[in-house]
Amino acid sequence: MDALVTTATATLPDIVSRLFACPVCHGALALSSFGGEETGAALCGGCSAWYRVENGVAELLPPRLQDAALRKDFQGRHASAWSGWNTGPKDPSREDDVHKLGQKNFYDEDALAYETSMLKLSFWQAFDRTFRGMIRASGGGLLVEVGCGTGRISVPCRGSFSSIVGFDISEAMVRTAERKRRELGDAGHLRYLVGDAENIPLRDGVADAVVFSGILHHVENPGRVIKEALRVLKPGGRYWGLENNRSAFRPLFDLLMHVSTIWNEKAHEDHFIMSAREIRQWLVDAGAGVEAETWTSVFLPPHAFNLLDAQGAESLMVKSDAFMRRIPWLRDQGGLVLFSGRKPG
Repeated sequence: MDALVTTATATLPDIVSRLFACPVCHGALALSSFGGEETGAALCGGCSAWYRVENGVAELLPPRLQDAALRKDFQGRHASAWSGWNTGPKDPSREDDVHKLGQKNFYDEDALAYETSMLKLSFWQAFDRTFRGMIRASGGGLLVEVGCGTGRISVPCRGSFSSIVGFDISEAMVRTAERKRRELGDAGHLRYLVGDAENIPLRDGVADAVVFSGILHHVENPGRVIKEALRVLKPGGRYWGLENNRSAFRPLFDLLMHVSTIWNEKAHEDHFIMSAREIRQWLVDAGAGVEAETWTSVFLPPHAFNLLDAQGAESLMVKSDAFMRRIPWLRDQGGLVLFSGRKPG
């Protein structure tokens, strides 16, 4: 299958049928457009579930996680435009739904603050530039951004990949990313959708690269997310990720954040921090083989970087990382643990 339709020139119905998949059964989807190709209903040929597609963004969450009010309103407004309305497959609630819905609600409410406050911090601007540099260096085909937020990775990396698909469980975050995409004017090859990282609504083996930017510490089952990401990745495809490190200096960071909170997040209480060993084990269990590389970054508190402008913060981060990585034991104590590898094949 040619994953790159490409999204820069393909219509949304073509992209839906070539790339997207039902999150319930991974069946193929077909989009029926309502008066324009950017709005319609995507029907699964396997389990007959239908999904809302509105103004270019598809809500491809499992039915039990969808916004019931938006779904009902959408069907009411377009009742006469389509004859395929149905109740869909049974999708009973699960234990982890409470956590997922909590995440969804938190980030729906936090989308504006995330975009206007957190991403403007010198610390995150500095780190993101270095992290994105690694991703750009391996650009080329289709990049999938797992937990895209407001397009933190995909928008700046748009010049390095032929196609990019980003998704997040928060529709407010995705709508913000979609607005940015439209304002750019040169980003027709970017596509955003609403999706669950543990049930990725993409077909098998379509991605050339996958990036996780601090997603695993938010979810119920990190191993499941990694396994799903490898499912959509082509053999030989590249992946990158980063997480909060189980560092010896983590208590100091937590104390500083208690005294002076510089951002808020809703992490999973069981694994809001994790070690390189845990990540490597999840990758091995998911079938990533032994090619995974892990290392740490950020050896000074984020508060220190925020005293500088973005350029100064980046210079300090690069120099302090290079120095600390020369020292045994200390080189594993950075505030963030990063990982990268290729899918076997």
